[in-house]
Amino acid sequence: MALTLSNVSMSGMQILGNTENIPYVQLGNVVFQQPLYLLLFIPLFILLVIIIRRDFLKDHAVYKRNRKRRFFVFVMRTVVLILLVLALASPATQHVEQTEGLLTLAVLVDNSTSMRVLDSNQYQNLITKLKESDVPLTVHYISSGDTTSLGDAILKQVEPDQNMLLISDGQNNAGSNLEDVSVFVSGLNSSINAVKLLEVEDDVGVSVSGPTKVVSDVEQTFEVSATKVGSFPTRPRLEITLDDEKIYDDVYTETVRLPLTFKEGTHVLHARVIPGGRDLFPENNEYYHIIKVIPRPRVLFVSKKSSP
Repeated sequence: MALTLSNVSMSGMQILGNTENIPYVQLGNVVFQQPLYLLLFIPLFILLVIIIRRDFLKDHAVYKRNRKRRFFVFVMRTVVLILLVLALASPATQHVEQTEGLLTLAVLVDNSTSMRVLDSNQYQNLITKLKESDVPLTVHYISSGDTTSLGDAILKQVEPDQNMLLISDGQNNAGSNLEDVSVFVSGLNSSINAVKLLEVEDDVGVSVSGPTKVVSDVEQTFEVSATKVGSFPTRPRLEITLDDEKIYDDVYTETVRLPLTFKEGTHVLHARVIPGGRDLFPENNEYYHIIKVIPRPRVLFVSKKSSP
């Protein structure tokens, strides 16, 4: 959880706050995550003094003889009280370790066809300015055509303690998973930064996700999603057919989830999106999902007892 330092400072004690406005108290390297419990010191200490000083014995001679013992009990209970309140305040220690990174920058430029929807002059000007700076710079052009493998490109170029700048539209349709790659890169103490570019073209596409091999008469869920880049005057329309039979036809607003069951054989789930304006890549407007349906397996149940 990110912490931000406030302007309050008293006797080496710092008051910290997080994004949820819950206060933290730091004393040296120790941070109290529940500092409100520290306020219990005052009332509990007063209550402890009252209990210790109260005369429960009618024999004053016995009371005076036990004065040292009562003082010892008072000290021990005070120590226990302090430890209990500190435990409730959830103390934790902070350890900050700073590792020097490489003073270099590796720029990965996505060169796939889908980058045509973005303003190329914008990132070309950025690369030119970076080359004019004092930071050592290397530029690598990755991917081509309709295939974009951002994860594989990052794995190929990454080094320990490296800074990487990714210029891409974020469409990753091949190779390694980006989430897995990011975990691996962070383990190398390297960083990946991305540049948000302006869109100069409009494009819409559709995709279908779901199993390609299912068992007959068992319900399966398929998801149909449309992606939109740029601004369209009207929402795109989505049509879905199963084996040439239309099962969905409406204006697209969110991912469509289809619970379907199939008979044995091969079936085709076809999704088609109709853009509400100019479309840069019309080949992205249709998606065919082939589903192979196998017969339900027969199970032999063997038991010592007979069954009806």
